[in-house]
Amino acid sequence: MAYEFEHKILKASESKQAALLSPAKTAANKPDTGVKILKKAAYFVIRDCARVTERYLIHYIWGDLKNPIERLEGVFTKAEIESFITRSKRDPETGNFVRLS
Repeated sequence: MAYEFEHKILKASESKQAALLSPAKTAANKPDTGVKILKKAAYFVIRDCARVTERYLIHYIWGDLKNPIERLEGVFTKAEIESFITRSKRDPETGNFVRLS
C-alpha cells in the first residue's frame, strides 16, 4: 500500500516503471484481469509478481532517481514524513526503505 509520501517519490521519477503501481494493485487482487490464463500456476505467478511490485516498486524507483535528496527537497510535508516514520516501525517494506536510505 502506497501513501502520499510514496506517491510523491513515484511522481518525481521519469521511469516508465513508476506507473506500475496501479496495474500491480489490480493484478494482485485479480490476476486474470485482461488476460486468459491457461495454466493455474500462471495465476499465482502473476499475483505474486504483482504483490512484490506493490511492496518494492518504491525502493526500485528511489534507487533509480538521480540525486533523490536534492530532487525531493521540500516536496514532503511534516505530517507525511511523520506518517512514513511511524509506518516504518510496523511495515517491513517501509522499515527496509528507511534502513536502506
